[in-house]
Amino acid sequence: MNDVTDLAVDTVTNGTLNPGRETDLFEFTGTAGQRLFLDGLGTQFGGSIVVYDTNNQFITSQTIGL
Repeated sequence: MNDVTDLAVDTVTNGTLNPGRETDLFEFTGTAGQRLFLDGLGTQFGGSIVVYDTNNQFITSQTIGL
């Protein structure tokens, strides 16, 4: 697994998953009920976004496909 990158809410990040099965991990501080918009702008974007709480308990996930 990769190292975790701290990411402030409302921050744009760019990158490429190479190889395509690579995992990038980000950590941010949010509040209960807060809504987030995650956008895969690449033309070949597909993957999963998984959210865990501070105790590593699963909150939600979304698969984004081509």
